[in-house]
Amino acid sequence: MASSVRPNAAIAHRHFSTPLTLGIFGLFAAALTGTAQAQTALVANPIPGFYDRPSYLSAPDGDDRLFISESTNGRIMIFEDGVPLSVPFLDLSGQIATGFTQGLLSFAFHPRFQESGYVYTYSTRLDGDVQIERFQVSASDPNQVDPASQTLVLHVPEPFTDNSGGGLVFGPDGYLYIGIGDGGGVLDPFCSAQDLTTLLGKVLRIDVDAIDSTGSYGIPPSNPFVGDPIARPEIWHFGFAQPWRITFDRRTGGLWVADVGENTLEEINRIDPFDSGLNFGWQVLEGDLCTADFATTSCIPPIPPCDDPGFKLPTFSYPHDFATFGCAIMGGFIYDGCAIPDLQGQYFFGDFCTARVWTADADANAPLVPLDRTTELFGSASLSNLTSFGRDGHGELYVLELSGTVYRIEPATAPAADCPDLLAFDRTLSIAEGGTQKLFLDAGDAQAGELYLVLGSATGSAPGIPVGAFVLPLVFDNYTQLTLAAPNQGVLENTLGVLDSDGQAVAQFDLAAGLLAPSLAGLELTHAYVVLQTTPSLAVTGTSAPSSLLLQ
Repeated sequence: MASSVRPNAAIAHRHFSTPLTLGIFGLFAAALTGTAQAQTALVANPIPGFYDRPSYLSAPDGDDRLFISESTNGRIMIFEDGVPLSVPFLDLSGQIATGFTQGLLSFAFHPRFQESGYVYTYSTRLDGDVQIERFQVSASDPNQVDPASQTLVLHVPEPFTDNSGGGLVFGPDGYLYIGIGDGGGVLDPFCSAQDLTTLLGKVLRIDVDAIDSTGSYGIPPSNPFVGDPIARPEIWHFGFAQPWRITFDRRTGGLWVADVGENTLEEINRIDPFDSGLNFGWQVLEGDLCTADFATTSCIPPIPPCDDPGFKLPTFSYPHDFATFGCAIMGGFIYDGCAIPDLQGQYFFGDFCTARVWTADADANAPLVPLDRTTELFGSASLSNLTSFGRDGHGELYVLELSGTVYRIEPATAPAADCPDLLAFDRTLSIAEGGTQKLFLDAGDAQAGELYLVLGSATGSAPGIPVGAFVLPLVFDNYTQLTLAAPNQGVLENTLGVLDSDGQAVAQFDLAAGLLAPSLAGLELTHAYVVLQTTPSLAVTGTSAPSSLLLQ
């Protein structure tokens, strides 16, 4: 479906009618590298519509719609084709608490949403407790969920009405990650963030595909506290106060946790892809400062002292300073869209109190140095509190304002760049636990209804071999032979299909747990696709750029 908020996706393709010989396709295994450029000037343009205390924005990968949650009334609204729809996608009104840090806080679409129709919500119940629930899209209306599908996934008791958390995101491994606050009160009075017997003050990692009719879920076997008799196996990391937003760097698989502080510091934590069981210090530390007015002897079990070497210090922190920063960090996303190419790899974040927005290079080998983009984005406009960032189905970013406006981040002076014809999300997969990579194909309207074939390579290099009037983007190898011999089978799904009325399609690479040998860790697979004309004879009529996938 088309949408006025999607960048121009018209792609220039070379057209020809060379007979197709399937035995000669292949691809390359080298990662593409870019050159440093000056960052494009930005502007934040409001989208039509008013949203009641918007808390989050998201969309299934490749989907042109925007889904926007309203925290107070518990609704998820849809923005489609430039118009806000009047009927909610989901309505939890009357079922949730609506305090300041309560309500419908976030939601996440299942990685295989196109097949399952599952969407997960993070909200606070009428009694204030945290609940993660699953819903399924109606079989008769793709713009509404089936209310009868409501299933409780996880319930976490909350002792107070603040610090309810709100982070909810699927990782590259297909597991659901949940950022839960410490439960509130002054300086975590129940010592929850350091207590491994409770889920409060943690980032959790669960397997929702293991859900059964009772609403239970699975525990990934690589979770760090599996088998520990005094720790909850759901815990992935701990020692957080209010992980309001968590996100993954889709280029590297790294996890980012923006943790809202209490009295002194706000912090950002950049975590390597396969690190687990790290302790980020709260309530002993706020950022890297010792919380001196907390009596560590009051906790049972006892918690470490401030100088304990086991604490993981934040990647970046800033003080409660309204002149320069603010008082409550609103974590964002690492830009991986296509409308602003030179901003790829930039982490966007902001502050609730001052509505400032910064970007910083997300490179794991470099310190986090924020650049204030507030005036650039909003000019002289005076914003109300900034509640969240959002990412649409094509990687473009949005800013949500408490008063009800949603802004799309766009180039200020130049038109948005064309999207490449092959987009890939979740580019790092675990050999041990498996996962999914999705490839979004866009051959343009002129190729609507044509066949496409996705190729894959583990050893090749670019460019590929000549076919008629041009050169394929990939080089032939054994992995390509597998793709060609068994499309739609094994780990490669939808590798042969028909482009839709917009000349688009989604292909998928599923890696089952333990399918590949551990010795393949570090291997970079690469994918590309060709468009095939079927009449009057089988011929290649277009090719894509390649996209890489790293195995770890």
